[in-house]
Amino acid sequence: MKITFLSLGKAHEPYVKSGVEDFTKRISRYYKVDWNIIPVPKNAATMSEPEQKKKEGEIVLAWLEKDDYLVALEERGKQLSSEGLATCIQARANESVKHLVFLIGGA
Repeated sequence: MKITFLSLGKAHEPYVKSGVEDFTKRISRYYKVDWNIIPVPKNAATMSEPEQKKKEGEIVLAWLEKDDYLVALEERGKQLSSEGLATCIQARANESVKHLVFLIGGA
């Protein structure tokens, strides 16, 4: 199984980058891992919030394949411990998911 993290927005701050690198190092012992930062639309500042969400959704969908298993991460979503995340990932592997995608949405 391959795991991809898609992040909508700009490059990570230095303090986030070190955490990303540590997490990637740990999980890549078990699964192939990719990180991709998807740039927001160039005119996002001039769009209304619904327009921006629609455009970002279209951009994200263009990155996905038909059989990808998408997990959307958001600040008000279900909190998982490290063990909970490991269980979630293992469950997808047991279901023979070939590509697990975690989406970190825009603000």
